[in-house]
Amino acid sequence: MYMLYKKLSFEQLRFTEEDRIYFTDKFSNSSNSIGYGTTVHKSKVNSSFLNYIYDLIPYCKDTFMIIKGIKDSDDINIPGRHIHSDDRLSAINIPLINCKEGADTVFYKPETLKNISFPNPTNSTIFLKQENVLPLEIGRFTLTMDSAYLLNTSIPHCKIQTYNEYRMLLSISIDLSFQEATNYFE
Repeated sequence: MYMLYKKLSFEQLRFTEEDRIYFTDKFSNSSNSIGYGTTVHKSKVNSSFLNYIYDLIPYCKDTFMIIKGIKDSDDINIPGRHIHSDDRLSAINIPLINCKEGADTVFYKPETLKNISFPNPTNSTIFLKQENVLPLEIGRFTLTMDSAYLLNTSIPHCKIQTYNEYRMLLSISIDLSFQEATNYFE
């Protein structure tokens, strides 16, 4: 059985509405490629929330990402973009703007995908869907504006978004396996 994600409350993370507004104001106009995100060094922000997370989990990378997404599919069950596994072990994704129903993070059984190699901005591993066959889904969650998620980024996954408004989230990379990272939120 795969361990894929864990829902986290804002209270657990000490993330407030003021933090959301701070990150939204600071990064909503930043230019970045849609889907891949903008990498930001933690020293470039002044956030008690971020300081708390970095103190709580000393294995967080010194950089975090601001990720923007747009519509990529007409069907919430059919991936419109690439399926990938990250070059990071786990991450905390925190909603900033327009995170709602209609944008799911979907995980797939690795054996139903074909690994391919080509340069990409995030050094992630890209997978091809088998011809005329949907990959085997093993789990999904919807990041909404009321909570965050710790996710296992080593398992093939993708975002499927069916609405036109851009959504934005903060993603903090953790250099621990998903299981080890969950221990910080027991």
